[in-house]
Amino acid sequence: MKWLINFFKRLKKRSAPKMPGKHIWQEEWNEHVFRSFHQYDNFSDFFLNYDDFKKFIQALAYAESGFNLTERYVENLGNDAVTGKQVVSEGLFQLSYQDSIYNGVTWFNWDQDKNLSDDDPDKTIFDPINQIYACAKILNKQINRRGTLYTSFDPFYWSVLDEKNKRHRVFLSYYEN
Repeated sequence: MKWLINFFKRLKKRSAPKMPGKHIWQEEWNEHVFRSFHQYDNFSDFFLNYDDFKKFIQALAYAESGFNLTERYVENLGNDAVTGKQVVSEGLFQLSYQDSIYNGVTWFNWDQDKNLSDDDPDKTIFDPINQIYACAKILNKQINRRGTLYTSFDPFYWSVLDEKNKRHRVFLSYYEN
């Protein structure tokens, strides 16, 4: 019984939604998914068509953040090379500011965001459009380096794409429906 009480206490500490509709996929994001699909040639080798890619992107976002735009997860990976603070995965696809260095992501602006609160929805890293383009760039890099999106060994980026990860089932159930 004590574990149940502790569970609900931890659940209460999570931030409440601050933006309407932030826990559902917004149709207007699809235009940017479409653009990102056509930005990289190798996506057509892995996805049957744009609809297949869109479903993959949506499943990835759902498994990573539950479509919560201000979702944050403090990683146990040391300090972020951009912020100098502990690495935090943030937003729709759980990306970090150091992705600008390691993955060439240019859509997040730490200089603009550093004076905002950790969960301020106005941070550039929480912008779903920025997240979509950054996600596509990282996926493209993963395809180029590994030749695959799914890995059963040390995933390049998203652990939900590793079939051994328990969140992989969440990804698959969304993707397959």
